[in-house]
Amino acid sequence: MDNINTVYHKPLTASDDRHIAANPDRGYRSEIVLSIHEKCPPEKKNDPDWRPIYLEDGKNLNHQKLLRLLGIYLPVSMKTKDKLIIAYVGFPDYRRSDISEGALEILGMFFELCRAYRVKVLFRCAYGAPHIGWYDSEESRKKVEAGCADEATMLRHIEQLAEFLPKYADVIHKMSSGFIGNGEYTYCYQYPPVNFDTIIKAVVEKICVPNGWYYSVRLPEYKYEFLQHEPDYKYADIIGVNNDAIFGEQDRPDWESGGFQLNNKHSRERYVGSNGSYYDPIDWWQYCCDTGAYTPQSGEMFVNFNLMRTKRVPIGIEVITELAHHRYTTMSNWHTLYECPNTDNVMKGWIENEVVTPELLNEKGIIYDPAWFVDDEGERVKRNPYDFIRDHLGYKLQAISSTYSLIKDKIKAEIELQNFGFAAAFYLKSGFAILDENFKVVSEVFAGEPEKWYSHDPENYLSTEVLKHTVSAELPIPDKKGEYYLAFFMRNTMNDYAAFSNSDIPFKNEGYNVLQKIDLR
Repeated sequence: MDNINTVYHKPLTASDDRHIAANPDRGYRSEIVLSIHEKCPPEKKNDPDWRPIYLEDGKNLNHQKLLRLLGIYLPVSMKTKDKLIIAYVGFPDYRRSDISEGALEILGMFFELCRAYRVKVLFRCAYGAPHIGWYDSEESRKKVEAGCADEATMLRHIEQLAEFLPKYADVIHKMSSGFIGNGEYTYCYQYPPVNFDTIIKAVVEKICVPNGWYYSVRLPEYKYEFLQHEPDYKYADIIGVNNDAIFGEQDRPDWESGGFQLNNKHSRERYVGSNGSYYDPIDWWQYCCDTGAYTPQSGEMFVNFNLMRTKRVPIGIEVITELAHHRYTTMSNWHTLYECPNTDNVMKGWIENEVVTPELLNEKGIIYDPAWFVDDEGERVKRNPYDFIRDHLGYKLQAISSTYSLIKDKIKAEIELQNFGFAAAFYLKSGFAILDENFKVVSEVFAGEPEKWYSHDPENYLSTEVLKHTVSAELPIPDKKGEYYLAFFMRNTMNDYAAFSNSDIPFKNEGYNVLQKIDLR
């Protein structure tokens, strides 16, 4: 057809100050611990001690005063414009009772705060159980029990949250472990015993599925064990892993957490599962390599003082390799950077002392964006591991070409794109739009499946072939003659938009990637 218009797009180089770190539902994340008590029940809204948290309309919140009254700090991600935060939400007063209406109101205030700052939450419900290890005596058992809920209470709280959370569905990225033990879903911190399978199914079926969220457990063997018990579970594809002990892809002795390390299956000959079941150990590291592409993986390193004290300091390329091979969407930068900004720490070391190069990434079999390493003149630019992780966590989308043609009363649009990030673009909805000369939306249509825009073969973590994805759709031709623009959008549940990593694609009207001009005169 002679009316086909194709533009080949230019990648974003290191010369451009603009980068895609602020794209939603991906990237570095912060952390907050919020212990919810009966602080502000609804009947006290007019109490003089609490009235200041509301603005003059009596409805909207004064965020700074709310933070002070809750006794929490402003999370790093809300200062640095990172888009994700993990929230350990504790209910210490409700280990043996329903969560009160007032406590749920406080939780709602926190979600409103996150919504105002455009930050999404990895939600982890806890009860405050202490980290005391295996309970091997009556005294230690009592300490664990004092910090835990029983199974019946957990199930009742899940029911309450299932009813409460949908009003904040746009604010939540995923459900992360939770409820059992200290919130990390680790059975050595839990007493009285609970049926882990029952809790997983309750969270997945009552909370995650109705809201379209993924769910993650603390260790790969917990997911594996559950699927051994429930081999035909119909929601297995939304269960992932959050590794709370990232040490990088290496096999140094004693540098691991519960068998979660390269070339280390498990210290015991046969693994004793959380429900007392037995099965032969498998290579958990490889298990994550084989399954990581299909859910948004998350994790963190230990806190900085622990890594420094124990002399377990992962270097940048080791962590990059783990994040790439396990397909991470988000990772904490609160641990080992913002928790201790005025002292030596792991991530500061990556920034100041380490370099990442294309040659090093090629050696490790890691996908990356070649343009990220050069300036506009094609000259190599020095880069560090912290920035590489920042810009490659989750998705890093780049348009190759865009095409449109006029067919009767329709505009047929097509885009070819690649993803240079570690993971697919979870939680995004994408499509085409027609914009007028002022970049206002004339029409738009959804198209594409971002959660399937893998950077490389999802079944082969060592593949280095960058996949190409084609998206097409038809839009109505505007009634009025004139100049218009073909645009592409990618937005999440909060209506935060993602930008392409292209130097020639302007980001207009707070979210539309403008591909090319359409002349309808």
